[in-house]
Amino acid sequence: MLTLVTGGIRSGKSAFAERLAAPYERVIYVATACVDATDPESLARIARHRERRDASWRTIETGAGKPSLLEALASAAEGELLLIDSLGSWIAAAMFAREATIDGDVAGTVRALQADVDGLAIAAVGSRASIVLVSEEVGYGLVAPSVQGRIFQDVLGSANQRFAGIAQYVYLVVAGIALDVRALSAFASD
Repeated sequence: MLTLVTGGIRSGKSAFAERLAAPYERVIYVATACVDATDPESLARIARHRERRDASWRTIETGAGKPSLLEALASAAEGELLLIDSLGSWIAAAMFAREATIDGDVAGTVRALQADVDGLAIAAVGSRASIVLVSEEVGYGLVAPSVQGRIFQDVLGSANQRFAGIAQYVYLVVAGIALDVRALSAFASD
């Protein structure tokens, strides 16, 4: 089972995803944030997320020199729930890993990132575990003024659509309130 929880920054999407995970006995929290040890505000945000997590949950932090998100998906067992927070952070990390190619070949960078997303979608569908995937909505503001920002918006927006298409449940969190997008979609089409 795949559940997508999406919303704006500080919308309450992570807290809602954690409430969805609470009934499960075996939860693996997969944190995808790029940690910058020189940024105290970023470290404080990460600390707040850590403090809020259930103490019985196992945490896997992805990134350079750590397990990858695909490895976490492959190692998950039936009966476990992977709470992945977040797709946007994972895509940002993939962008940073390819940063040298952005200036020279934007289309190639987008294709490579979309291939990463495709691989993640295939792994999510094939996972034995249930998955709650948290992601950011990027379509509520202006088009980014930088090439990197536009690549991020395009890739994450497409990824959100991709995962919404394969997820059994899709929630949009706005101001701390979760809306069941599939239920609203069915209601709108009647």
